[in-house]
Amino acid sequence: MLIPLLISYAEIHYRFRYLRPLYYRKIPEILADLPWRLDPARGSVLPVLILIKDAHLFPVKLKSIEAVISSREGISKQNFPVELELNSRYFSRILEVGLQNLEPDQNLNIDIFITIEQKGRLKTFRNDSYPLGKHSFRCYFGKEGLPYPPGWYAGEPHYHSNLTEDQVEFGADLAATRTMARALGLSWLFVTDHSYDLDDAIGDFTSNDANLPKWQSLWAQAAELQSQDFSIIPGEEVSIGNGRNRNVHLLVINNPEFIPGAGDSAEKWFRNSPELKIDDLPSRISDQALLVAAHPAEKVPLLQRLTLRRGYWKKEDLLNSNIKFLQLINSNDPAAVTESLNYWKKLLLAGHKFLIVAGNDAHGNFNISRQIRRPFLQLYNSEKQIFGRFHTVFKYKSNLPVEGFKHGCLICSNGPFLEFWLEQNGNRIDMGRIAGPTTAVFCYRAASSGEFGSITSIVLFRGIIAAGKEEKLQMPASGQEIKLSGSDYLRMELYTERGGRAISNPIWIADSHN
Repeated sequence: MLIPLLISYAEIHYRFRYLRPLYYRKIPEILADLPWRLDPARGSVLPVLILIKDAHLFPVKLKSIEAVISSREGISKQNFPVELELNSRYFSRILEVGLQNLEPDQNLNIDIFITIEQKGRLKTFRNDSYPLGKHSFRCYFGKEGLPYPPGWYAGEPHYHSNLTEDQVEFGADLAATRTMARALGLSWLFVTDHSYDLDDAIGDFTSNDANLPKWQSLWAQAAELQSQDFSIIPGEEVSIGNGRNRNVHLLVINNPEFIPGAGDSAEKWFRNSPELKIDDLPSRISDQALLVAAHPAEKVPLLQRLTLRRGYWKKEDLLNSNIKFLQLINSNDPAAVTESLNYWKKLLLAGHKFLIVAGNDAHGNFNISRQIRRPFLQLYNSEKQIFGRFHTVFKYKSNLPVEGFKHGCLICSNGPFLEFWLEQNGNRIDMGRIAGPTTAVFCYRAASSGEFGSITSIVLFRGIIAAGKEEKLQMPASGQEIKLSGSDYLRMELYTERGGRAISNPIWIADSHN
C-alpha cells in the first residue's frame, strides 16, 4: 500500500515487493527511550524503556545494555547484563538508571548502548537500530515538580499505545507508558488508538476480528493499571466522515461501545469512504463519554487528501456534532501552537464557545521521535510530538479526567501555570464559565520554576465579538475590580524566559439570556 509515502512514522521493515527503502534492515527495530524530564516526586531513578519490535521476523539474543550519562559531575556508566532470546513481535523492558550521585536541577545527556547477537555476530547500537544520525537523549533532572497547585491534574489526552499497529505505526505498551508518564510528573492519560487498528485480529493488522480482542484488551489493561495517583482512560481515535464525506479524526474517550472507522486506514485499495458520519454519533455515544476533535487546525498533505480521502473539520461539523473540546495544540512547536491559537480565536470571535486542549499525538515517543524525512530514502529524529511536552491541566475535586474536562476549568501548558477567575455577586466564576455584564473582581495566579525560567509576560485578552477582534488589556492587579460589558470573552496567556507557555480557556461575558 501507499502508507510509507503518506505517513511519516519510521518503520524499517515495510516494503513493496520490488522496492525496498534504503533504510530497510534485516534486524529488529531496537529502540531506547526515556522521559524528557524526571520529576523529583519520582525520586532519583530514571526509567529507560527498551523496546524491540519484529524479532519474530529477525530473531536475536539480547546480550547487554549500557547507559552512559554526561552531567556536571562528569561521565558515569551503568551496565545491565542481559541474556534473552527474542523471537516475539513485541518486547519491552524498563531499566532503572540510578542518579543518586548527581545533583538535581541540571540537563543530562544520556546514551543507551544495546548489544545483541544475531547469527553468531555481536552488534551494538547507540539508542536505536535505525540508520539515521544519532544524538544523545536530553533529560532535565528536576529539583522542583511541575508548578501546579493541589487540585490541578496534568496529563496527555492524545496517545497511541502498541495496540496501534499497522504497516508503519506503533506505540509503547501501557504499563511502560504509565511508568514514563509518572516520571514526567503527569497524573492521567487518554489512550486513543486508531479505530482501524482496534478492530484488527491480534498480531495481524491485515485481518479484522468481530470479537474485537484489541478493544477488549485496551479496556482490561486500563482497568488493571488504574491507581490513585495515575488515571488511564481508554478511548479511540475514530476516522469519521465530516459534512463533505471526508475522513476526519475524533477522539472518543470512555465510550463503552466501539465506534468503527477505517475509511483512511489504507487497508484496502480504493476503499476510503468513511464508515460512519458525524451525524451517526448521537445514538452511539454514552453519557459517560467525552468527544474531542483531534488536531482540527492541522494541514492535511495533498497525497493524504487524494488517496485516503482525508479532510478538515469545518465549523459546521463541530457545531452539528455538539463537540465542545478542540485538541488544537498537537506538539510543542511554537509556530504550530501560535497557528492553532489563531484558528481558535476565529471561532471564539464568531461567538462559539469551544475549549482548547493540548496533546501530542505521540506514538510511544517520550524523548525523541524517529520519522521519515524522504519516503524510502531517509529517516530523521524529531522533537515535535513528544509525550506530555504540551499538556492539558484540569482543576477538579479529584483526579477524574473525563469529569474534570466536562467541568471546564482547563489550561494548556508546556510547564508553567496560569489561572484566572472572576468574583461576581458572591460567586466564583472559573475558566470555561459565563459571567454577567456587570462589574467583577478579577483574580489570577501564575507560577513557574527554574526549569522553565522566570515569567516574562502575562497577557489578558478581551475578545470583542461584535467587532471581530481581540485586544490586549492593561493587566489589572489580582483582586482589582473591573467592568464587564457586551457579549465578549476574556482569556490569558503566560510566557517564560525558557520557552514556557501557558494558555487559559476563556471566561465568557453574556447576559442571563445567552
